[in-house]
Amino acid sequence: AKQGRILTGGGVAEPLYTAARGYAFEQAQLPHHHLEAGSTHDTFRAWRWGPPRDASGGGGGPALPWLTGGWSRPLFAGGGEESSDASEACVNLVTPSLFVDIRIPIARNALLDALGEREEERLRLLARQHGFAGYARLAEVQGAFGPGGAAVAAVACTRHHAVDWNFLGAGRPRPNRWTVTPLGGNGGD
Repeated sequence: AKQGRILTGGGVAEPLYTAARGYAFEQAQLPHHHLEAGSTHDTFRAWRWGPPRDASGGGGGPALPWLTGGWSRPLFAGGGEESSDASEACVNLVTPSLFVDIRIPIARNALLDALGEREEERLRLLARQHGFAGYARLAEVQGAFGPGGAAVAAVACTRHHAVDWNFLGAGRPRPNRWTVTPLGGNGGD
């Protein structure tokens, strides 16, 4: 909901995510594709123990210790909206093959107490929290450039949801994919 509005400017940017503009993808790359098809665990098993990954996303995946870890997100803004650490805690954990993304409203516990037995309002508040986890497909990005135009080591991460707290049966129409470049741009700093 809000996350999607921020990412797409309230849907305005959605038509811009096309193959002609450099955003080509296959249906199997959509975050909920394998969850909806019931093939999540079998697919991950094939990915995890498959041959080494190539640029098209083959098997196993590159070993990237610099990408493994956890972080919080203090601000996420776009399309005239924002989500900040003043209103929600957003924590991400990532490994070369798994991820967890959790978002919980800061005032949740106090508001739940204040609502008492009013179940409808309590459910609305709980629906604002969001958590999902699944499998991360990593592939090296060729031709990535950092500050000053220097070539850098970059990785594209496509996330496939295996568990989704607030999934209502209609997955997002584009991959959950982002590119990361390590500090220093050399794959380890």
